[in-house]
Amino acid sequence: MSDLPTPDPPSYSHPNTLPNDFDIFIPGDILPGYSESTSSSPAGSTAVGRRAPVAAARPPRAPKEFQYKIEAIKGPPIAILTVLGDGFLSQTIPTFIGGGPIKGSVRLKADKADGVQAIVLSLIGRFTSGIEDEQASFLELSDTLYSQAAGAPQAHDGSYLWPFELSIPTELTLPLKKGTEPVRFAPPQTFTERSVLATVWYELGMKIKRKMLRPDYNERITTTIGYIPLLRPQSFSPLRSLAYERGTSLVGPERDREGWHTLDAINMKGPPSTLSADVEIECKLYIAMPLSYTIGTFIPLALKLTVPTSAQHTLDELLSVPNNITVRLRRSIRPHLPQNKMKAPDNLPLVNRTEVRDLYEAVWWVRDQSSTILQAEGDSKSSNYTRWMDGEIHLGKDTKPSSKMPYFEIDYTLCFLPFTVPDAKATITKKTPSLQEQTVEVVTSFAPGPRPVRYAPPGSTSTIVQSEREVFVGFMASRGGFM
Repeated sequence: MSDLPTPDPPSYSHPNTLPNDFDIFIPGDILPGYSESTSSSPAGSTAVGRRAPVAAARPPRAPKEFQYKIEAIKGPPIAILTVLGDGFLSQTIPTFIGGGPIKGSVRLKADKADGVQAIVLSLIGRFTSGIEDEQASFLELSDTLYSQAAGAPQAHDGSYLWPFELSIPTELTLPLKKGTEPVRFAPPQTFTERSVLATVWYELGMKIKRKMLRPDYNERITTTIGYIPLLRPQSFSPLRSLAYERGTSLVGPERDREGWHTLDAINMKGPPSTLSADVEIECKLYIAMPLSYTIGTFIPLALKLTVPTSAQHTLDELLSVPNNITVRLRRSIRPHLPQNKMKAPDNLPLVNRTEVRDLYEAVWWVRDQSSTILQAEGDSKSSNYTRWMDGEIHLGKDTKPSSKMPYFEIDYTLCFLPFTVPDAKATITKKTPSLQEQTVEVVTSFAPGPRPVRYAPPGSTSTIVQSEREVFVGFMASRGGFM
């Protein structure tokens, strides 16, 4: 490459904005669809429904090509950055799954190569708060595609071509304080929502360094890419896997003890009955294990309710409307930018502000033949009446996975809330005290073995809770948005 005079810096064409809501709908076998059980028999029955398919590798599909150009004042582009996004996932921007390579190429016209010293590819992962300029990087990679010291490459069809392949590590480390061990974490998913004052984004860049241009005149292309970490749950219990494979109902916690996480029993009062006074109902909530659930699938639940036999009618009346039971999936987003990373420390309370939202509410149905009368030991006059309810929370395919990145955390909690009547549901908000809570994890891939099966009655699905959606919109508008 000769050292001829270089023309004025060219204009650039490089879309690098991220949609306000980065919701990835995953088709086919990347993230799950589901099987729907046709069995309405009680837990542990042998009635055969539709068998769940075993998770398998997705069929191959051609990658989706994206091109970004450095335009010349006249004629063809000076350089073209080509990025090959995942053929299933990529919509408006190239998108990639954790563990998979980011492939592409850089093409430079041979007659525009004067004075080129190096061509460098970069990949940056960055957390940005809702406050201008308050941001921090958690990933920085670079790869020199061409260096003058390596000698002139071979031109083909009037262009130089450099293919590349980069991978985002499945685990990153980040030093937070001097003298402490670096924090290890999985790279977070690309994240942006209109009502959340934080974004997580990845930027792929290409820079052409020329000897005769000032450093700030180096030609460059930058574009945003999408990233989904590959997070996989542990295997289901053998009895749960068998139920999915055979298309039978799940075995309940009475028989599959290793397949269910049991919360402590609590006492609650049901809605007033017209025939009996309020009575305390002993409730024991069970959550299917492992406590990790794949986007687009289900969180199976079971609830055991016990009252004295004298209050049998009260419990039956309560369960005649299953929606009287309220269990919700609550999401907490915690931005945390250390003060030493901030340009204006006074912004700390605004940047590190937790956003809490109830996302989905469980759907419930009465387990068939679930009524039992248990006589108390040693007391022929004392007996209890027990009913079982089965339930599910349905996770949307746009649910964001859990994240423990130091600057940005997404946590999920199952919240068991007081009994209520349907007309009073709107009074339950994120500020309503939970009677019990259990931390769970939302992941992006299947457990080994069969896929989860939906058991909720036809036509029923989890309520999508909308009451908290606009919690920060007014504040965000007053600050001028994200970027």
